[in-house]
Amino acid sequence: MIRRTDLRTRPGPGRRVLPCYGGAFPRVAVAGIGALLLLVWLAGCSEDATDPPVLRLEPPSITLVPGDSTGSLTLSNAGQGTLSWQLESDAAWLSFSPRQGSTTESQAIDFTVVPESLRFGPPQATIEVASNGGSARARVRMWPSLNVDRDSLDMGDTTRTVQLVIMNTEADTLWWAADAADAWLSVSPTAGFLTHAPETLLVSADRAGLGAGDYAGGVRIDGGAFGRDTVHVSLVVPPTSGVLGRIFFAATRIPAAGIAVWIDDVADTTDALGRYILAGVPLGEHQLQARGDGFDDRDETIDLTGTGLRYDFEMHSSAHAHTVSGRAINRIDRGAGTVLITVLNPDGSPSGIHGLTVSDGTYTLREVPDGERRLHWVSYLYDTRNSDVTVDGDVTHDVRLVAKPLDPPYLPIGPALKQIDCAAVRVRWTPRVEETVGGYRVERAVYVGSEYEEVSGHVDASGSSFDDRTADGPGFRYRVRTETIDGLIGEASPHSATRLADWFLLSDGATGPRERWGHAAVYDPRARRMVVYAGLGCVGPECGVLFKDTWSLDLVSLAWERLDENTGPSERQDHRGFYDPVRHRMVVFGGRDVHSVFNDTWAFDLSAQTWARLDDGSAGPPPRYAHALAYDAATDRMVVYGGEDGSSKTLNDVWAFHLDANRWERLRTGEYGELDPQPEARVFPGAVLDPGRRRLIVYGGYTYSVNSPRGDTWALDLATATWTQLPDGHRACFGQAGIYDTTHDRAIFYGGSMGAEHSGDMVALSFDEEPHWGEIDDGPPGAGPGVRFYQTMIADPERGDFILFGGLQGSSLTQDAWTYCGLR
Repeated sequence: MIRRTDLRTRPGPGRRVLPCYGGAFPRVAVAGIGALLLLVWLAGCSEDATDPPVLRLEPPSITLVPGDSTGSLTLSNAGQGTLSWQLESDAAWLSFSPRQGSTTESQAIDFTVVPESLRFGPPQATIEVASNGGSARARVRMWPSLNVDRDSLDMGDTTRTVQLVIMNTEADTLWWAADAADAWLSVSPTAGFLTHAPETLLVSADRAGLGAGDYAGGVRIDGGAFGRDTVHVSLVVPPTSGVLGRIFFAATRIPAAGIAVWIDDVADTTDALGRYILAGVPLGEHQLQARGDGFDDRDETIDLTGTGLRYDFEMHSSAHAHTVSGRAINRIDRGAGTVLITVLNPDGSPSGIHGLTVSDGTYTLREVPDGERRLHWVSYLYDTRNSDVTVDGDVTHDVRLVAKPLDPPYLPIGPALKQIDCAAVRVRWTPRVEETVGGYRVERAVYVGSEYEEVSGHVDASGSSFDDRTADGPGFRYRVRTETIDGLIGEASPHSATRLADWFLLSDGATGPRERWGHAAVYDPRARRMVVYAGLGCVGPECGVLFKDTWSLDLVSLAWERLDENTGPSERQDHRGFYDPVRHRMVVFGGRDVHSVFNDTWAFDLSAQTWARLDDGSAGPPPRYAHALAYDAATDRMVVYGGEDGSSKTLNDVWAFHLDANRWERLRTGEYGELDPQPEARVFPGAVLDPGRRRLIVYGGYTYSVNSPRGDTWALDLATATWTQLPDGHRACFGQAGIYDTTHDRAIFYGGSMGAEHSGDMVALSFDEEPHWGEIDDGPPGAGPGVRFYQTMIADPERGDFILFGGLQGSSLTQDAWTYCGLR
């Protein structure tokens, strides 16, 4: 572009006027004047060098009426000499002829509208002319034909989508584009061609990412040279919260799946467990509605506050509930009367549907939901049992019951025995409720053919147990005799045998969590309890079930209690956990389910009994399961080592999670040659924290590189993240559990698997002087938990013992809890 400041010939202060010499260049050297000025001087020479060319451009503004496609401008020389000029425009939709030249008087400049370039706007074009006689500017404006039906949209506090109509007021085809000025707004479609028919645009607001408040935004419609407009959009986002819960069949806790639940336009459908979640519902009173095929409609008024709402309810169904009837008989095919039949919920609790057999053993249960149902049969005269029935209509279901013998007064296998501490046995029996029973006598004999002797004295008829604290020997047999009110002693019961050992059974699991392995357990010192979370196990005949439940075993009363309602992390196994003493909570990391491997971190508040996610894993270690984990009290952080990533790749890296900031830090990559020595990558190692020396002891595990278990032992210094190899362990195995024995300064490991064989041994790595391994004699076979792996162990500092729970015994799952008191 030639600019006026470049071609200006009128002198200013300190400048010379160059005279004309008949077209010849002057021979005088003029400092600071370049070739361009010389050319301009040549073009501007006239008879009067003091009166240069002067540029005039008319008209200064032109407005094109729709339909106009041509126009013109006039460029004139208001001075003397020859005017040299050049034209430029900022609009692609105008073409000009000519675009440059020279004149002594005037020049017409014609322009034409280029239709195919109209979309590139803007609707106003600026034309600039630069010359040796100065510069001038003119504007050409298209008459707008884009029309929008409104200037603003008020979406209020509930509207999600509104319509916007754009029109073309002229006959020419109009190209247009639309976009939202704000991320929470969207418009569809975003471009098109507009003729005589209006176009409807859908403007949508996404409230999901917005906090409560008033919002203002805009939608821009660009018709290029045909005009532009902006529609202002306002909306209100009220404070929101969530509603979650479960839906059950009426009068039961049997989940109703496939039920549509909604509040306004927030909706969900219940899953197989009857669960639903409605998120982002404004606070206040709402109508919660539920519909399901074959169910009666449900419409409830709820009041949602800022803390959210847990709302479970029931729905009645005439299409999905049926009659189950049949007959209960005994082994000689006679009807069993007065037997209570109860339909169980999936979690094993009574559903509320029950009935009694009449004298011939017949029964009828009504309103039983369809599906696989479990019936619970209870009678004073018969053994309790469960039976399964498939309900897909009105069905007939018969069951055979086994009668209880009433004489003698005990279970058929003899008196029930329980080791109640390390040196005492509790003998229990079921008393006869008859007028002739005056009491009972308990007799004991040492093994290997010794004579029985009475140890209890007279036990009143209302009694049903006796604690033998005088036992001394390798093993004992007990039996119970009935004593009449006249002092006569009846026949002895069959005996039951036991032996004393350092092991005793805390819980057989009958009233606690389901049998499982791959769970996590920690010791809660404030409540003196063991807390267990999740794992893989069985529910009745169905095995391979993943859990997400949380339980506690009171180590004083030995009673199990369920602590949550499946509100925490997803179902999983082979995760790891520890007790956070600073915040009184259980923290768990990683694990897997059928489809995924996790790297999220959760905390269970042991006081409030609520779960909270600390980290989603996006900035931490890769997903993993069956890793080693420890809590480093000196730095208030969780240290994670190894495991498997779900693709048959074992890991060897070390990470730390800072609990004060919920932040991950990688301590070791596990790559070859990094800070050697280091163990080989592995899964399912035994792991124990040595708190005094601030190190993590890792024993054994499984390595896929050689596809076999390992028996090596390593110590990870938590201060420097360096490895030291210790003496090899008792044997190569994986899945063993361990604790730190503070009394004897040693790491104790129990059980494990060698592959085809499994261990029930207890071994210890002692740290006094030179570290060395030794086997602990915990009694004869059968006196303790026996062979098992993938169990958990926690130390009980109050007793100086440790607690073992669950695990696998070969292919069988366990749900018992044992304590070992040989550490005292």
